[in-house]
Amino acid sequence: MEPRDAQHSLYMFHPTVPSVLLELANISANIVAFQVALFEPSRHAACILLTGPAGPDAPGLVSVAKHKVQDLILSSRVVRLAEGGPDSDQAIRDRLSHLRYQSKA
Repeated sequence: MEPRDAQHSLYMFHPTVPSVLLELANISANIVAFQVALFEPSRHAACILLTGPAGPDAPGLVSVAKHKVQDLILSSRVVRLAEGGPDSDQAIRDRLSHLRYQSKA
């Protein structure tokens, strides 16, 4: 695989399900910067991605995209870090999609 064709993934981990990662997004663009922002207290969190060239001297387009965390969770891939666990992949997605978010000011 060429370096420019490498896939970049975003993962979510939550301490209530320590044996699971959610692969939220898998994109081929080079992620330059990443931020999670709270848009509505306790409701709407989003990932802001800045993608662009792999190096500061490389030419190319820069793009900013906003993805709702809840939408990313519902379409995520469950990655199990340990064997077992009574919950199905969908049950884990459902549980994490009902999280409420807050910022510490």
